[in-house]
Amino acid sequence: MKKDNSNIVNINLDRQQIVNYVNEASLTCYGVKEVLSIPHKKGKKELAIYVHFEHENTFSLDIHVIIAKDVKVTETIRSLQKTIRYYMNRLYPRMCKKINIYAEGISLE
Repeated sequence: MKKDNSNIVNINLDRQQIVNYVNEASLTCYGVKEVLSIPHKKGKKELAIYVHFEHENTFSLDIHVIIAKDVKVTETIRSLQKTIRYYMNRLYPRMCKKINIYAEGISLE
């Protein structure tokens, strides 16, 4: 009997595309003020979203965010994690293994 492999999908993982999707998902989440930006050479800033590629087309995420004031930090982070998990499962099914959220500060504005 021949095995049908038609349900196997080959997806090319692009680091910048994943960062853009995560940034978009983060900014839609209630309580997240912004994704932290880190200055680099030549005046450019880079978002503090780190994609770690692992074996077999899987990856994990480290996301550093600024939280709005007057919100519960733990609930905001939990909500953000669920939102990003939802986005990643829609775009890259079962490829995102771990999502780490780091609240780097609270916005006073």
